[in-house]
Amino acid sequence: MIAAVLIGILVAWLAGRGVPLMSEQPVLVTGLLIGTVIGVAFMGGIPVGPLIAAGLLSFIAGKV
Repeated sequence: MIAAVLIGILVAWLAGRGVPLMSEQPVLVTGLLIGTVIGVAFMGGIPVGPLIAAGLLSFIAGKV
C-alpha cells in the first residue's frame, strides 16, 4: 500500500512536469502521440501515455 501511494505521487509529479514541456515545444506532442499509438497497438499498452511520457522526457532532458 505504501509503495502504491509513493508510485502514485511519482507518476503525478512526472505528469505535471510534462505540461510545461508540451506547451514550450508543441512539436513533441506529435512524437508523443505516435509513440503512444505504437505502444498501444503493438505492445499492449493503455493510452494514458502522452502526458506521462512528456513528464519522463522532461525529467530525462533535465527540463524544469
